[in-house]
Amino acid sequence: MHLNYTAKGQGKKTIILLHGWGGNSKSLTPLQNELIKSGKFRVFNIEWPGFGDSPVINHSANLTDYVKYLEDFIKSQNLLRPILVGHSFGGKVAMSMLINNSGIAEKLILINSSGIKPRNSLKKAALFLPTKLFGSVFSLPGLKKVKPLTRKIYYKIVVRESDYLKSEELSESLKYILDENLDEKVKDIEVETLLLWGEKDTRTPLWMAEYLRDEIPNSKLEVIKDARHNLPLVQPELVSTMISLFIK
Repeated sequence: MHLNYTAKGQGKKTIILLHGWGGNSKSLTPLQNELIKSGKFRVFNIEWPGFGDSPVINHSANLTDYVKYLEDFIKSQNLLRPILVGHSFGGKVAMSMLINNSGIAEKLILINSSGIKPRNSLKKAALFLPTKLFGSVFSLPGLKKVKPLTRKIYYKIVVRESDYLKSEELSESLKYILDENLDEKVKDIEVETLLLWGEKDTRTPLWMAEYLRDEIPNSKLEVIKDARHNLPLVQPELVSTMISLFIK
């Protein structure tokens, strides 16, 4: 699988930026541009399959598949122990890879990362049947025209999983990924880890960061006041500064 990417900077340390589900390389380009200003880093900014200019996969992929895409990219670029920076879903892939292969990276930075089982999982299970019913009802003649708008409102307000609305051709892959959690495995991550978290993140709440801090042996947590899930997109300068200090 060929992943589209941009590479900037000529520094000795290599960083790979991993965007969240529904994003692309443009999501983290401002952060990439900030990181190279010091001249210390060479920064790769990749796009997952089906996002940006990376080709869509022709099968339903699970988390293991995405780990393999990342491992193959690192090998194809001959990168020696890069520093991984994962936002949201990107952080989940990075954690999964390092659980089984800690030697592949030097350090790990997780920004509002997913991967921990949500506390509203029972609610989501209870909504599964209504969600399937929703699809059947709005496939009826006369209701098809209002389905897109109604679907958007339903997933955003009721289910609270707006990721289902992004890249619909990958919806089956997203279901597999949401079903896999890393709660019992993150303790096996051996590399030094920085957790950057938005204080007011409602998609991956702060309690998830606190859990990761307590479970990952060599980790520390930095909470950004008033920040939300889009922290690296809206505050790239601050995030870049904190990453640079951590690497130093």
